[in-house]
Amino acid sequence: MSAFGKSRACAYPVGASLCATVFFFAVPTAAANAAVSADFGNPSAFPTETNPVSVALGDLNGDGDLDMVAANVGTNNVSVLLGVGNGSFGAKVDFATGSAPKGVALGDMNSDGDLDIVTANAQSNNVSVLLGTGSGSFGAPQNFATARNPEAVVVADLNGDGDLDISAVGKYTVGYGGSSKMSVLLSDGAGGFDPRVEYTPGTQPTSVAAADVTGDGISDLLTANRFDGSVSLFPGTGGGAFGAPAVLPIGYGTTPTTLALGDLNEDGSPDVVTANGNGTVAALINVGNGTFGTPAFQPAGTTTDSVALGDVNGDGNLDAVAAAVGDSDMNVLLGNGSGQLATATPFDAGHASYSSALGDVNGDGKLDVALAQGNANQSSVLLNTSSYLPENSVAPTSGSTAGGTEFTIAGTNFTGATRVKFGSASATNLNVVSDTKITGRTPAGTDGSVTVSVQTPLVSVSSANAFRYDGTAQSLPAKTVPKKLRNPGRTVVNPVDSKTKQGQPVTATVRAKMRTTSSRGDVSCYSKVKGKNRKLTVKLSGQCSMRITVTYTAPATVLYAPFKYTKVYTTKRVR
Repeated sequence: MSAFGKSRACAYPVGASLCATVFFFAVPTAAANAAVSADFGNPSAFPTETNPVSVALGDLNGDGDLDMVAANVGTNNVSVLLGVGNGSFGAKVDFATGSAPKGVALGDMNSDGDLDIVTANAQSNNVSVLLGTGSGSFGAPQNFATARNPEAVVVADLNGDGDLDISAVGKYTVGYGGSSKMSVLLSDGAGGFDPRVEYTPGTQPTSVAAADVTGDGISDLLTANRFDGSVSLFPGTGGGAFGAPAVLPIGYGTTPTTLALGDLNEDGSPDVVTANGNGTVAALINVGNGTFGTPAFQPAGTTTDSVALGDVNGDGNLDAVAAAVGDSDMNVLLGNGSGQLATATPFDAGHASYSSALGDVNGDGKLDVALAQGNANQSSVLLNTSSYLPENSVAPTSGSTAGGTEFTIAGTNFTGATRVKFGSASATNLNVVSDTKITGRTPAGTDGSVTVSVQTPLVSVSSANAFRYDGTAQSLPAKTVPKKLRNPGRTVVNPVDSKTKQGQPVTATVRAKMRTTSSRGDVSCYSKVKGKNRKLTVKLSGQCSMRITVTYTAPATVLYAPFKYTKVYTTKRVR
């Protein structure tokens, strides 16, 4: 939404008067984000064992650098390559799995703080769990039975108990017959898993992902079904159970092989992106309650086999990175924040690639790309060389040394953030609002400026001198601030019943001093904005509704840190 009228007052000392800010937003409008280019360097190859077809990134030894795991379908093992922090990796160390591991995922499966490895083993009909020691080494595989021929695996908390569960999908075909199944294995909380529960997706599922796409607070599961050209959406019903699947058509002959979930249009709901064997990437926008629009296609190489989502150009919008087995290109499709993906830009990956993963492997705060290149018995890494400088914005920029100041951080790639640090101390009450926004409360600190860093499993960004601790300010939660300061006056929006007629004034009256101001905007929505000390008036015209936000602002004093009190009023559409 774009503001078409704005009035802002200055800051007054507490006790004399408070400031008020009133924003007017035209509900129907939306601003488009300008495209920013992305660039990647030449591929660097790192040997694995035979025929790696899946790759994952994570910090396996706790040194702060991302490491790489490749699942080798030809040698029944995984290759672990420890990162050195500059984009390079040490020599591989191999660990046995079940037979023909085709999918790999990382997660702390036994809640000891160390990442473990989970593989989907197509020939032994099971998943292997390799428990990490925290040093980059792993124990012998613990195998848990699945439906036949599992090819892909995801780890997520499916029943809300705080422990990571497993879902795997695969196909089994004999002649013209066969079966396609999704297995769900719930954690028993002690490192083991309950016997699988099977569900039936579309035909030949080759990918599975987990997220709350229906907005009910319960994890859902989605599969990409190669043969019938669809995505199956299994809505979570609670307790780790799932309802009958809804079918999201991609198109017969598109052969979707991989799906990824992310908020492409920044409305708070995960959208679906598929990599399709017909050489395209498709985006399906979540329009609410797990209902999706029709797929929008973009060409992306020859026999596109995988796709991953992340902001690779620093504009705050999710982008898609696709890899193909029919050529040696990696394709980048930039997102515009409104749900559309731009025309693909190819980068030479050296060889055909079966799987892609995103993460910051050289510590510069940008997402790099790791690729599993089975035909070459290697994984390759393309470093992100885009020109933007990763940085987070912190508001407010100062607060009490006692801690407790409510903050908002704006940036990118925040999904999955695990920690925010002010200097060396961790913030509290963290809430990852979206991929671009985090809120929380500051820890205690000493006078002076500190670096603020946001840490996620795949990327960390630090901003030097982003917050200043002020020993003269006392930070108090809003509820402890005297009521007359939290709500210094009442706001009245006329007409009281919020029913407006074309050309009828809508007036916001506040009992706080304001500067006189006028503003221009979309004349199809309003005719005039007037500002006085205690009143702003807007006359609506045309088919518009009005959202009025009134914010009282108090500056820092000896007794209080800066705080705001905000109230929002929305009128009905004019008649």
